[in-house]
Amino acid sequence: MKLKLAGLFGLIVAVACVFAFNANAFKRANSSWKIETGLDQFVPTNYTSGTAVNCPSDGKVCYIVVPETDLYTAAEVASLGLPVSYIGKPKVDDFNTGGLGAQIQAALLAAGEVATPVNGRTIIERN
Repeated sequence: MKLKLAGLFGLIVAVACVFAFNANAFKRANSSWKIETGLDQFVPTNYTSGTAVNCPSDGKVCYIVVPETDLYTAAEVASLGLPVSYIGKPKVDDFNTGGLGAQIQAALLAAGEVATPVNGRTIIERN
């Protein structure tokens, strides 16, 4: 009986740790990236971590908020033959259906701002 209770207690602790770990990971799931005026918005290395305070009116991307799945991993960079400087940067050069680059293109073609994130992504344009 004591062995069963100890096993049950161990299982409860393990489950609680897994949920706590997942909750912390979820809180860090999105990251913000800004791009300076005049830089090509479809080049991953042009983005730096953070949000832009001032968005001048040039009709381009000011900053983006994306899930971690939209950031290049070392394995992706190696398998695609991309520069290692892309590791950890947003996939703004992904123009496949549903890709971040394609979504940025669509956002820039649409009039006005869209406040609702699409595919977990928010794109803030310079008006």
